[in-house]
Amino acid sequence: MSDYDLIAILGPTASGKTQFAAALASRLDTEIISADSRQIYKEMNLGTGKDLADYTVNGKQIPYHLIDIAEPGYKYNVFEYQRDFLKAYETVRLKGKLPIMCGGTGMYLESVLKGYRLLPVPENPELRARLNGKSLDELTEILKQYKTLHNTTDVDTAKRAIRAIEIEEYYAHTPVDERAFPQLNSLIVGIDIDRELRREKITRRLQQRLEEGMVEEVRDLIKKGIKPEDLIYYGLEYKYLTLYVIGELTYEQMFHDLEIAIHQFAKRADKNEPIETDLQSAFPHNELGEISQHIIQIYRRLRETKEALYIEREKLITHLQTSREGLGVFTKDKKEILVNNLFIQYSNLISDSNLETTEEIFAVCEFQKITDFIGKAQRSPLGKEEKRMSLTINKNGRIFIVECIIFQDLSFEISINDITQEEEQIRLKRQLTQNIAHELKTPVSNIQGYLETILSTQDLPQDKMQIFLERCYAQSNRLTRLLRDISVLTRMDEAANLIDMEKVDVSLLVGNIVNEVALELEEKDITVVNSLKPHILLRGNYSLLYSIFRNLMDNAIAYAGSHIHIHISCFREDENFYYFSFADTGVGVSPEHLNRLFERFYRVDKGRSRKLGGTGLGLAIVKNAVLIHGGTISAKNSQGGGLEFVFTLAKER
Repeated sequence: MSDYDLIAILGPTASGKTQFAAALASRLDTEIISADSRQIYKEMNLGTGKDLADYTVNGKQIPYHLIDIAEPGYKYNVFEYQRDFLKAYETVRLKGKLPIMCGGTGMYLESVLKGYRLLPVPENPELRARLNGKSLDELTEILKQYKTLHNTTDVDTAKRAIRAIEIEEYYAHTPVDERAFPQLNSLIVGIDIDRELRREKITRRLQQRLEEGMVEEVRDLIKKGIKPEDLIYYGLEYKYLTLYVIGELTYEQMFHDLEIAIHQFAKRADKNEPIETDLQSAFPHNELGEISQHIIQIYRRLRETKEALYIEREKLITHLQTSREGLGVFTKDKKEILVNNLFIQYSNLISDSNLETTEEIFAVCEFQKITDFIGKAQRSPLGKEEKRMSLTINKNGRIFIVECIIFQDLSFEISINDITQEEEQIRLKRQLTQNIAHELKTPVSNIQGYLETILSTQDLPQDKMQIFLERCYAQSNRLTRLLRDISVLTRMDEAANLIDMEKVDVSLLVGNIVNEVALELEEKDITVVNSLKPHILLRGNYSLLYSIFRNLMDNAIAYAGSHIHIHISCFREDENFYYFSFADTGVGVSPEHLNRLFERFYRVDKGRSRKLGGTGLGLAIVKNAVLIHGGTISAKNSQGGGLEFVFTLAKER
């Protein structure tokens, strides 16, 4: 047996495969993994033929898996079975035992034996470190954010809950085409039984289960809120018993039809014919029946094609969202097909107003050449080759390359590339060390100069000494703030994956900040217009989200001027992102400074910034915090005057 990874026991209804599997498991000291699509449900015992007594051999309970793991009414599927099978399989193998799979659901058996595609999930040390120390209740709530918990096996212990979160996190961020089910070397054992003996056994089992309360079981399930149509979904016994309970069949009709259906089911299984739904058994054995089978085959091919197209679509969407350029695909009528976040962000940056829909870019003057090109190409006949054009746009201190490709069906793609970004990053790295040294040297030199004056002047007046000491104290505070901001940035750069995430109400957070700075706003006669709707919820780090809005607020109060308005809004929302605007009506910033505002230690007015105690790191912290939350940020001068920050925050990270 050491040459095999799995023993699979197959057989038709009433063949005795469960009893055989239990006896074999007892002999080999191992455990059984069920492959029955209906026995997974709790409280559905008689109708599914669980016969749990069969798992006791010579007074010894044989451990089993994937029975009673889902609530009645839940639509469990083969992909979930593969996932849960692997969990159970790994559990048994870790004990040094050879698992036995036993059941009669063909799709479940094939998904394992033929290795249908699924995700192998590696360990995620960073995620485990982040979850370590959390209680089982906290882990359960985190897991609920990923999926509906139809059983409690994933949250029996903190260790299992962390592994379940690790699996779901990997599922959420790994493309479908990268999924693969492990190839298992399986010993397949087929159980057969004499046809007449099987017929007698089926009828006897049906009568026994009815006497034991199978009708009452169905009534109880309906009383508990399970809809009759959901019970009919489980087929055979539950189909006919439900029809009897709701009054559509007499008891005699129910028994007769159910007995025939079970015999037909067993007969088809004996012939190795495919059985997918109970609807197939309703087709007559004539020409109409043959036509129905052809329809089913066509349907299967269509379903396979649909699944393949879905996979390709998911691959395309993944490519778009992970691309480092803004990409948008449109119909010939300029209707959006697919766009990524960067396309929306760059479009808003180039435009003088925030676009509520992507199609609005065709009315932006900077895109006029692209719009004209599309119109001209659609009016003239297309050759075999694609038509394309590109242009350069300089806006708000950035340089964009915009390219349009028109395809044979007159649909088209627009790409927007920010060609200033890489150069900026190189320059920032080169200047960073120099800037840190310079910024630290200034307050240290001032402190040293004041202290030297105090120490070298014997008869220094008390009032002069007090002034020098106060200046030393002010410079030391500036030095403290500088070191703190550098520490925050370092933490974000080096340990972004270890930052704890939670549900955060951004609307409430911003409201608190407005209240905190109320006195400063009043001193400078600044009015804040907070247009955020209540309860904008996202999963993020509260401290970093606070730093985004607080630094933007402090920056506006310090540098925008007096007698102004600050407008905070969320102007757009899609499936993945919130789109925010933080704008003031103040003095604004010269265009040459706009793309450098987020640089570390960069100041528009160095003298004024130092006078006000600024470190030159506030907006750098804002940018990094936005990046950690899956977003992007840009700055532009508002059309009516003042400075506007436009940024996105991902709903889930």
